[in-house]
Order: sequence, then structure tokens, then C-alpha cells
Amino acid sequence: MLWRIAELREGIAAPPSDPWETEATRLNGIEFLGDWVKEIDAELEKRERIANKPKRSGKYPQVDRFAKLKGEVSLERFYEGKFPFILRRRGHNLWGLCPFPDHNEETPSFKINPDKQSYYCFGCHRHGDIFHLAMYVYQVSTNYEALCELEKDFGVSQVMYSFPERSAATQSNPYLINVT
Repeated sequence: MLWRIAELREGIAAPPSDPWETEATRLNGIEFLGDWVKEIDAELEKRERIANKPKRSGKYPQVDRFAKLKGEVSLERFYEGKFPFILRRRGHNLWGLCPFPDHNEETPSFKINPDKQSYYCFGCHRHGDIFHLAMYVYQVSTNYEALCELEKDFGVSQVMYSFPERSAATQSNPYLINVT
């Protein structure tokens, strides 16, 4: 209990300490201290409620467009569609020539891990996922811009929200609202 009092002491005024107080004023001070502890407990409960409150993301749940695109378009498919290099499977990974113009190479140093959907070049030490490679290809500066370009190129729908199904009565009349 004392650690709770010490935790919030800065935000709530402490009871006055008077070395000359009498027994009567001491009892009054204890009552004041009890009220002070009740205030602190109320404040702590309020903070716990706020901290544990589930976050609302709006009326409809938002679809993660990045995860959706990564699930539909593989890094291998993007690489083979945008660069004239051939990918060869060695073990579990795919190897090819690096698409970045920083270094000229004759042996493959560009590795794609299909499980992680990531790449790494052992020549120029660049690494990332499909969005980082798309940022280079489309000459854009953010992952979001790369996402939009990838959605256009590969025909992935740009759905922002998943809406609940409508009943037959509300489908026939768009002005009716299904209140269930």
C-alpha cells in the first residue's frame, strides 16, 4: 500500500507535517491521510481501467493491406516480373543477380527467402521485403506508396474495411438499415 502512495505522491498533495501537533490534531490528520489514500486508490483504479481498455479501431475492422498483399504477391513473382534475371533454387532459397545498379556481378549474390518473403544481397548488403524492393523499382519514398503501386500492378483490391453482410431486406432497399 505504501508503494502506491509513493507512486502518486507527486500528483496529490501530501498531508502537512507539524512537529507541534496535539493528539486532537493528530487524529484529524489520520482522517485526512485516510482520505488521501482513498484518492490515490481511486486514481490508480482509473489508470488501470484506462490502460486495460480495449482499443477501438472504428465501426468496422480495418484490413491490413500490407499483410494481404504479401499473402497474394510473392517476392519471387515480383522479382521475375520486373527484372530480366533468372532465379535458381539452391536448397531452400532462390538465388539470382542483384537488381541494384551499385555493383556489377557475374555470379548470383541476391538471395530470396520464400518463407520470410525477404531478400538479401551479399554484394551490396541491401536487404528488405517486397515493399523495399518496390520502393526502388517504382522510385517512391514510402512503403505506403509502394503498396499502392503494387496493388495497381498486380490487381489486388484496395479494400480498406471489411463490411458486415447485409440481409435480403436491406439489399433490396438501400435506405433500410439492418438494426440487429
